[in-house]
Formats: sequence, structure tokens, C-alpha cells
Amino acid sequence: IGGVAPPPHMDGRSFLPLILNRHRNAVDKWPDTFLIESSGRRETPEQMQEQRMKAAAARYSARMNAMAVAANATVLSVEPVMLPQETVVTAEGDTGKRDEGAMDFGSHEHDEDDDEHDGE
Repeated sequence: IGGVAPPPHMDGRSFLPLILNRHRNAVDKWPDTFLIESSGRRETPEQMQEQRMKAAAARYSARMNAMAVAANATVLSVEPVMLPQETVVTAEGDTGKRDEGAMDFGSHEHDEDDDEHDGE
């Protein structure tokens, strides 16, 4: 069909006699093996668009990650700043400066138990 001579290891017979001649008198012996060539997978326009979108999303993600890493590196390289002390009003109405010992983050779970045992 294509006008190319077949290589020696292939018979290179055309399918046209089978297709065009509906009323064959003689039954030709055809081989039971055949060669199929393919140049690869064919992608639809939708698949190509999806690939472009995935690639763009990957580039965007990589850019945002790089910016986040750079921002974190900048934040970590800045020296800590001391915040000014604030005035604190206590439950009794006293005002004073907040100091290191003013905030107690310890557990007071057992304080109530001690009060109950003191009354007995």
C-alpha cells in the first residue's frame, strides 16, 4: 500500500485483495502472524489540557514552598524582640507590673482536695 519494499523477514502482503475482492475464487493461504506498528499513545485535547494544568499546579506549589522556606529562614534569622511589660489588674483591684512569677501554669487539681481534707 505504501510503496515500500518489505524487509526479508516479513512477507509484506497487502490486505487490499481481501478487502476489495469480495468474490474470490481461490482461497489464498494467509499467515497466522502479523505485524502491528504504533507510534505511541494518542492523547485527547482534554488529556493534554489536564497535563498542562497539573504541571502548572506543580510549578505553583514548588514556588509557594520555596517562598515559605525563604520566609521561615528570614523569620528565624531575626533576633528576638523584648516586649514591653504590661500593667496587670488583679482580681483584688491591685495594679502592678507583670513579672516572670505572675503567671502560674502549674496544676491546681489537688488544691481542692487539700481544702476538703483540712476541714475534717
